[in-house]
Amino acid sequence: MVESDRVLYLDSDIIVTGELTSLFLIDLKGHSIGAVDDVYAYEGRKSGFNSGVLLMDVAKWKEHSIVNSLLELAAGQNQAVHLGDQSILNIYFENQWLES
Repeated sequence: MVESDRVLYLDSDIIVTGELTSLFLIDLKGHSIGAVDDVYAYEGRKSGFNSGVLLMDVAKWKEHSIVNSLLELAAGQNQAVHLGDQSILNIYFENQWLES
């Protein structure tokens, strides 16, 4: 059980070279996640985000049962995704994320 208001997810291939504290202070403006824009031309989308660095609002994830929704979406999309978790996250959060 996460006891924090925010979670910063970093992919295993991310190299941190500076402090991360300022990321936790970003105003998510009501969004469940903040991410970095990525050229995302897969699955018919023109844009989306890179899932390698995500700032998550824990309360919103719990309130909206986002983990369960993502698992259900992934189960139904298993043959239609090209980038694994990044594809599923972009499908679920399409136009509902804060570009950081």
